[in-house]
Amino acid sequence: MRKIIPALLVTFLAVFLYPTKAAATFSVNLNFYTMDFGSLNMGDIKDDVPGIGIKVTCMTDQGNPWELKVRAERPLTHMENPASIIPNTNFFWYGISNNVPGNSSLDTNQEDFTVERTVYRAPAGEGATGTEITLKFKVVIPRPAQSGIYTSRVVFTFTE
Repeated sequence: MRKIIPALLVTFLAVFLYPTKAAATFSVNLNFYTMDFGSLNMGDIKDDVPGIGIKVTCMTDQGNPWELKVRAERPLTHMENPASIIPNTNFFWYGISNNVPGNSSLDTNQEDFTVERTVYRAPAGEGATGTEITLKFKVVIPRPAQSGIYTSRVVFTFTE
């Protein structure tokens, strides 16, 4: 049986919406920049990827409220046949972090990638020492699906 191998490239975008000071801290760091769902068959569901999660650490010393958003730049797309895709309705993310402050704004529901979504909203003053947000991903391989390697790009946007 021929296999389907979804893979992701994870990137981030930090958006500055204020004049920056020379000594200001405003950064996003990730513990992984690629993910591999492994080899899957049509109809398979792969959840809990990556095992330890992608840790997104947001730091700012500006004292302003901020938010982290996530979106898929495109559906999972076959590397050799771009007409063959795994739609964003079959591709999900969810927050699992247990070390964000207690404002309960972390989205822990499984959300698909059909639109850009807010992962976390931080109140004023949070993030000076770094707020770590952990996310995991899930994919459902549709029937039918062409065998091969599928790629996409997940983009994180950090705005203050």
